[in-house]
Parts: sequence; structure tokens; C-alpha cells
Amino acid sequence: MLAAPPRAVALTKRSFNRATESEFDAHLEYEAQLQEVLGKTADHLEGVNAFLEGRSPKFKGE
Repeated sequence: MLAAPPRAVALTKRSFNRATESEFDAHLEYEAQLQEVLGKTADHLEGVNAFLEGRSPKFKGE
């Protein structure tokens, strides 16, 4: 968990906390929005590149 991208961890935690407070369909929409946001981050690109290059990612919280 310590090596995970900080922004993704924070938003995932927020999502878990909201899960019991919303209807299922509304929560799925929220999850989709998070995926869209996180998919555009530098950390996402770093994770993909690290995977393709066979190395550990170096996340910066960006």
C-alpha cells in the first residue's frame, strides 16, 4: 500500500466511505468518474509504463 499512488489511494478510500451512503447505480457512476480522473494522471501513465517495462513504478502523487 505504501508503494501505491497516493491520489488513487485517497480517492479509493473516499469511494469506500461513500459506498454505504448512496444507491448502487449512483455509486457506479461515481466510480466511473474516479476512473476517468485517475486515468489522466501522471501516476497512471507511470504505472502503465512501469508494467510494460517490467520495473517497479515510481509514483509521485501527480
